[in-house]
Amino acid sequence: MLLGDASALPAGRVVIALATSAPAAAFTRVLDALNARGCAVRGSGRRRNAQCPAHTDSKPSLSVTAEESRVLVHCHAGCDIVDVLAALNLTSADLLDEPCQRGQRNGAVGPLVVAEYEYIDKQGRLLFVVERRAPKAFRQRRPDGRGGWKWSLGGTRRVLYRLPAVLAAVAAGRTVYVVEGEKDVHAIEAAGAVATCNPGGAGKWRPEYGDVLCGAEVIIVADRDGPGRKHARAVYADLAGKAASVRIVEPATGKDTSDHLDAGYRLDELVTPSETAPAEPQSGGVLVTLADVTPEPVSWVWPGRLPAGKVVTLDGDPALGKSTLAITVAAHLSTGRAWPDGTVCPLGDVVILSAEDGISDTIRPRLDAAGGDPARVHCLTAIRTPNENGDPCDRPPTLADVATIRQVIEATQARLLVVDVLMAYLPGKVDSHRDQDVRAVLHRLAEVAEATGCTVLLLRHLNKSGAGTPMYRGGGSIGIVGAARAGYVVALDPDDETGRTRVLACIKANLAEQPPSLTYRLESAPASHVAHVVWGEASPHSAADLLHTTDPAEDRRERDDAGAFILDYLTDHGGIAPASEVMAAARKAGFGRSTVYRGADKVKVQKEKSGMTGPWYWRHPDDRNEGPTEGPEDPSS
Repeated sequence: MLLGDASALPAGRVVIALATSAPAAAFTRVLDALNARGCAVRGSGRRRNAQCPAHTDSKPSLSVTAEESRVLVHCHAGCDIVDVLAALNLTSADLLDEPCQRGQRNGAVGPLVVAEYEYIDKQGRLLFVVERRAPKAFRQRRPDGRGGWKWSLGGTRRVLYRLPAVLAAVAAGRTVYVVEGEKDVHAIEAAGAVATCNPGGAGKWRPEYGDVLCGAEVIIVADRDGPGRKHARAVYADLAGKAASVRIVEPATGKDTSDHLDAGYRLDELVTPSETAPAEPQSGGVLVTLADVTPEPVSWVWPGRLPAGKVVTLDGDPALGKSTLAITVAAHLSTGRAWPDGTVCPLGDVVILSAEDGISDTIRPRLDAAGGDPARVHCLTAIRTPNENGDPCDRPPTLADVATIRQVIEATQARLLVVDVLMAYLPGKVDSHRDQDVRAVLHRLAEVAEATGCTVLLLRHLNKSGAGTPMYRGGGSIGIVGAARAGYVVALDPDDETGRTRVLACIKANLAEQPPSLTYRLESAPASHVAHVVWGEASPHSAADLLHTTDPAEDRRERDDAGAFILDYLTDHGGIAPASEVMAAARKAGFGRSTVYRGADKVKVQKEKSGMTGPWYWRHPDDRNEGPTEGPEDPSS
């Protein structure tokens, strides 16, 4: 520091690091240079206007203001101060009444620190300092805990400038002005009001800053340029649902609040932004006339099955391979390998949110077994933010972190986001069975999908009801599948006596005809403890077939009738018969295949295999005779 140890200064005070001798020397120096350059100087007192020497313009667009021990020079046409000084044959040191007050670094003239702004927390502890350097540059430093400084803010908690004063004003019901920089904060304080800004200037506002202003009366002062107005709109968007009232104004003259006040205007003379540069978002309905919309075809990640930039659900009971199936889809995308139905697969990255599987012992081995490229598959495991002490702290992500999720998707250019399972990533206050709650979360996620072109695949377990249409069988509210543009379910193949084959069936397709169901099996990968998907043929079974969606009472009667038929058949055939013959007779009698299996289980039919390769036999539960040589247990039992 130029003025001694910062610890000796009042918390939060701005320090002007300038000498105070030879008053007005810099002001006179700049005016003389302008007159010598032929730039017409107008006005009197401590503020003058002149033609800017850095551009051709007959208007007095340059303001020259005398302050204690220095002079401020600003071109309202946008010329850089360095160019203005070069045109006058001056340097930044000439803006000081005492040019000797320049930092020395290794014998060379370093940048001039003209102000220091201290950021403190609500307990009055110094968190970090922002240095303002001539002509206009900034540098941050923070205490290192040993009496020195670190020249970075890594891991440091950011807070609003003048935080204690802001908290006191909010508690007292006073208006708080939000501006772009610290200099304007002090200008407003000098006018008798309370003001604040975020560290870093335009474009650096964070949602946690707005939490401080909950219930407050807020006036946002936008700098009169593109970045300033954009920044004001971002602050307004955050505060609109937090502050008691919020509006945007801008200076009546000049670029910022300091210019406005230096020109003699009052705070109540800040003006509403012009129509040519609207700053305050307007409320009301947003209409899109279809005549203004260019029709576009649906884009597909997997043609006919996975629409690009949409939300898709995948439901199924545990142990049926939903996660493995999702990893298989990721493997196809990561390599561009054709889909199992022969359609073209685009090459792209994948982001995975997994709450149930380990990355190193499950997800990576599954991807390797599926032939995927691990360089294109990424797992979002945590959201890192500083805690109250400024130390980095990780927390599990949720679907409320849509901004971070979008950043990750855009950074990786992902074509697919897998959420495994959905219920594990709903925000804590969201009731998964409340339609309004889940639709609010999924609406924002769908917006991210639409904006990025990334398909979002939501995995869910089935509920326990066992009734209703397939759309109602996924866990949580019907609003989940309602928000999706496509939905799928996985279930055991009723045609496979071994219980090894699964079926992937469509339960919803808003953007195309329902695709045919596909069969697959889970097989152990060579030299691996994990399974991988082996695709099979198309299946005739619909989602309704797979989930037995009939009336529960009627379904139980059919099951019991089938069980009685099987017992009668086995009694008539000596207590044992080939499973295929029992099944054929039951089907001829009008029973469905899945009903026959459930009926056999109900009456406790014994299932036996003749040798390792022989057929399966069903035995009456009361029959104790020796049958065919026992093989392995029937997996379907």
